[in-house]
Amino acid sequence: MGKDESDAGWIKRSESTKKLVQRIPPINKPELLNDILQETEELIKIFVTSIKTAEKKLK
Repeated sequence: MGKDESDAGWIKRSESTKKLVQRIPPINKPELLNDILQETEELIKIFVTSIKTAEKKLK
């Protein structure tokens, strides 16, 4: 991937993040954010593992 493609991808992700932040209501209890982020990371790991398993079964 060339530098221009990388920059374009970063810009698209930035725009998506901006839209997401605008839609999310403010967090009244910031201390809960760590728990939410940890849960999100755990779910992402589960999804990645599931995708890898499904890809192996297709081969």
